[in-house]
Amino acid sequence: MNMTREYKTMAGAVMGVALLAGSQLVAAMPAAAGTLFDLTTSGPGSLVHSFSMTEDGITATVSAWAVEKNAGANEAVASSKLKNYGGWGTGICGPGDDNCDNPNHAADNAGTHRDLFLIEFSQAVRLDQATITEWGDAGPQNVSDSDVSFWAGTGSAGLTDGAIFDPAVERHDDEIFSGTLVDGQSREVDLTPAGGAVDWLMIGAVFDDADTYRDYFKLQSLEVSAVPVPAAAWLFGSGLLGLAGIARRRTLRQ
Repeated sequence: MNMTREYKTMAGAVMGVALLAGSQLVAAMPAAAGTLFDLTTSGPGSLVHSFSMTEDGITATVSAWAVEKNAGANEAVASSKLKNYGGWGTGICGPGDDNCDNPNHAADNAGTHRDLFLIEFSQAVRLDQATITEWGDAGPQNVSDSDVSFWAGTGSAGLTDGAIFDPAVERHDDEIFSGTLVDGQSREVDLTPAGGAVDWLMIGAVFDDADTYRDYFKLQSLEVSAVPVPAAAWLFGSGLLGLAGIARRRTLRQ
């Protein structure tokens, strides 16, 4: 009897069963319930560059940034301040802004910079949606707007003072018709185009140079889903592989 050939056949069969069973177990795992970060109640009441909040064991660190407007070429990054303005949501006071305690401050693309929130998570998540409040003056066209751009990725987002803004991931735009909302009205931003598991999200007033309307919004909330770790599947597969070892010993004894 060819013990080596028989063992390889048995081991291959058991491995196949383990992988199939493991994949079916992962597929059957329920999706993690959504985690909501509320930036109307948890946002800071004083001006800070960043703050953290924890929900369902996930910590989100939110920081404020500004990107220089330079027609897409060598746009430098600068740190900004953020604050919870009166329960309407968290806004940004960026470079060149004055009276930063004024509750009308929002993330906007007026002036010399575009405002940007960076949210970094303590574990990998899937992005679901953000809720924003349109908030700001109507601009020279006398029409208010709240278009946004967002990016998401893994590892580091690479935002530091003086760095050139050049994300290595795709930009997504979420735009509505100008004048659809007025100050204080909220809308949801679908973040699912960002795809699978990510470590961070950047979201700010739209970066589309062709859009001549000014955009203003406060960030109200962010909903994400934890990425489940299929430990049970690996344990199940390891158990089957252990059975393969037992079967091998029995075969060698015969």
